[in-house]
Amino acid sequence: MKILKNTLFTLTAIIVLLLLISLVLPNTVKVERSIEIKAQNKQAFKLVNNLKEWTKWSPWHQIDTNAQLNYSAITEGAGASFTWKSNNPQMGEGSLQIIESYSDTLINALMRFRESGVANVSFKFETLNEGGKITWSIENNSDKMPLFYRPFSKYFFLMMDQMVGPDFEKGLANIKKIIEATPLIYVGEFEAEKRDFIGLNFIGIRNKLKGAEIGPKLGEYYASLQAQIKSQNMKEIGAPFTINYSAFGDVYDMQAAIATEELMTVSAPMKAAQLAPGKWLVVKYYGSYDKISPIYQKGFEYLAQNNLKPSAAPMEFYLVDPKMEADTSKWLTEVVFPYIE
Repeated sequence: MKILKNTLFTLTAIIVLLLLISLVLPNTVKVERSIEIKAQNKQAFKLVNNLKEWTKWSPWHQIDTNAQLNYSAITEGAGASFTWKSNNPQMGEGSLQIIESYSDTLINALMRFRESGVANVSFKFETLNEGGKITWSIENNSDKMPLFYRPFSKYFFLMMDQMVGPDFEKGLANIKKIIEATPLIYVGEFEAEKRDFIGLNFIGIRNKLKGAEIGPKLGEYYASLQAQIKSQNMKEIGAPFTINYSAFGDVYDMQAAIATEELMTVSAPMKAAQLAPGKWLVVKYYGSYDKISPIYQKGFEYLAQNNLKPSAAPMEFYLVDPKMEADTSKWLTEVVFPYIE
């Protein structure tokens, strides 16, 4: 009995001593790592700003590839968030939300852990003479944690740099490897990328239209296509698009189209078909439609200069259109040039 009392007394004394020592330990901790990249900041920014891209580079996502990931409706920029849950104790359970996002320069986020409170996370992107620099940091304050956890969190803070720092280094190295292996492409003044396309089903209406007819007719065709999809209880996939077969003077042979989850059965003037898998050069054009034509010349010039041969008619996918945004400078159209090497 005496031994038990002595043991309890010793344990109590140790706990009290630890609590007293914790009073003089720092309340805050910051872990920070940086890496220089031979690429533009916008490439790195996109990998971080889009939370679904984190699976490509985040060291924690790679710890448990079977972890449960649930994303908010917004997955990119301020307001985007996701939660994770893993049986692996290195990942555990928590969430991350982007609070502020400044294009190509800064991302601030909040990371919540189930039992360990909230931490501030930031990614800073700096421009250097021959590329850029990414700085990833995390800051924590014991005052933001549950009361009972605060004294012991300060001891954890003492080890946090050694525990988290190597993960930051690994994640930044992954980002560097990804973006330096995929340099930016420009077609004219617009950013472009080569994309492996997996194919899709669609329904469309093809016609020859004069320039002044294109806007009104496309609106009419898309309304008919959407009504047909709804009548068959199908779902639209992605943005509406056009397939642009030819242009002679002011006459354009084009097809208004909407992708569908399954190949449908329709009657004329509608047509159901498939876009075959293949390789695409995708130009991200921002601006009004009346100024888009030079992109076609630039796109075909790029293919020729790089010994790539067109394999199908070019297309336009309307990701941001006049119904979504009044400012024409923010209208985003992906102009697609299918090709073979």
